[in-house]
Amino acid sequence: MRFFACALATLLGKNVLTRGFCDEPLDCYCYPTLDLSLCSLKVFPFNNKSLSPEIKKLLLKNNKLTHIAPDAFIKLTLLSTLDLSYNKLTSINRQLLLENINLEKLYLNGNLINSLEDGTFQNLNKLNYLTLDGNPLRSVKSNWFEGLSGLRSLSLRNIKITSVPTLTFQELSSLTFLDLEYNKITVIGVNAFYSTLERILINSDPSFLCCSRLLYQSRLRFTSQHCTYLGDLLLYNNVTRNSCTST
Repeated sequence: MRFFACALATLLGKNVLTRGFCDEPLDCYCYPTLDLSLCSLKVFPFNNKSLSPEIKKLLLKNNKLTHIAPDAFIKLTLLSTLDLSYNKLTSINRQLLLENINLEKLYLNGNLINSLEDGTFQNLNKLNYLTLDGNPLRSVKSNWFEGLSGLRSLSLRNIKITSVPTLTFQELSSLTFLDLEYNKITVIGVNAFYSTLERILINSDPSFLCCSRLLYQSRLRFTSQHCTYLGDLLLYNNVTRNSCTST
């Protein structure tokens, strides 16, 4: 069955192995794209087999993952896209991504992650897209982003934060898009958006006027010091009436 599936895919010119092969031994998975979405996986790897180092795109979204072995991706040095969205992960081991130095896109949205270890992404200087939407993080810390010098897009929608501390994004020297929608932000620290953002988007609702003034004044201050370009900062659907307080 395994040989037939691999040979048929090669004959048809396919380079994606999909969830139809969930039960196949992982050492067969030599395709550039491995899609194991919707396989009801609870742990990974699930059959004690190692993944092929040829995999460049690994999709594990919409499973029931609660645990991923710290060395699960250690041989995937060519991996460029990793999708772990919509699982039940509560944490990410800081050893998990150490060897994935070519990773460009990382999807962690829709999990139960309540905290991140300092340096979780420290070796991922090629990562340009990261989403943590929908995780109950409740805070955001600058140490989480150590090593992400190439990150251009960061999405932190609905992570239940109420403030953005001073210099939160100081490590993100290439950031151009930041999404903070659907939080309850009331406090924005001085120079919180220390980055190469290119423009700012603020809701026109009257409840955002105070925040708009604060950000406009901050933009004049930190643009001249740290930001040649002010990028996308989305603060829609937050509680910003009291956001003129700085920390």
